[in-house]
Amino acid sequence: MNLPRNLPCRRHRQRGAALLALVLLAVVGLVAFMLATFQNEHRPQKRQQTQQRHLAEGRDALVAFATQQWCSSPQPGQTPQWRLPCPAGANSDGNALGACSSTARQTGRLPWRTLVTGPLRDAAAECLWYEREPNQVSPAPPPDTVVARVLAPGPALQGQSRPGSQNGACGNHGVAGDYIERTAPPPMPNDSILEIRYADLQQAATACPAASACTSNAQTLLSNVSGNSNNCRVPPGNSVSASCQAAANALTDPANACSCATEAQQFVNPPCINNLNPPQCQAAITALQSC
Repeated sequence: MNLPRNLPCRRHRQRGAALLALVLLAVVGLVAFMLATFQNEHRPQKRQQTQQRHLAEGRDALVAFATQQWCSSPQPGQTPQWRLPCPAGANSDGNALGACSSTARQTGRLPWRTLVTGPLRDAAAECLWYEREPNQVSPAPPPDTVVARVLAPGPALQGQSRPGSQNGACGNHGVAGDYIERTAPPPMPNDSILEIRYADLQQAATACPAASACTSNAQTLLSNVSGNSNNCRVPPGNSVSASCQAAANALTDPANACSCATEAQQFVNPPCINNLNPPQCQAAITALQSC
């Protein structure tokens, strides 16, 4: 039997193709291995970067919230710190509590629904926490005074119990000690903290837009409230001080379209000019505060 003369060449080509396929397979495997190794090495770094971004986002949202509340309705004797929200309650699913102590530190989860940020998590996929310090009364505290903190709790430490299955986006387990540490017994605390200082709020509050004619004149009238006394009254009769009358006139000017025009006139006329205790006078004060 005579074999084709080109058979050895075919065999060499087949062997060459098989060798090339093996080489390509080895190269692909090596590249995949290197890529997986690179991703594994850099995944913790990416998680830390995301954590820092979320901490900053939480801090900025708190400052923006307090500033907006302060700019819309500043109150005598208060500072912008008073307008920081309360922490979220254990069962509020991201909503700030309606009221919290203003004289003691308050600790809870970051109120992400109130801040409209969505759930913000740390590198361990835990939702961020929030500490609110007691309110500072006027005069304002030193600029470097810490007024709040945003905290990333990190993974659970020995002795901390965190339920695996919980209700809501961030769960309803509200025991702060199972997430954050305020002292340093072994093992060392693993919280990451971003502080908010009074200077942060003060700087933001100075950027408040100029008050409208309605707001500024309503504040003029409200600045004369002293308990149930109306300091717009000029004794001995029912005369009204020039500044109060000018403010009331501005509030009733149709060009300003103020929502509290009627209440402004009530404020500078009997019975309110003499005493602010009657219900209609208290209603007038409420209307002026939101004017």
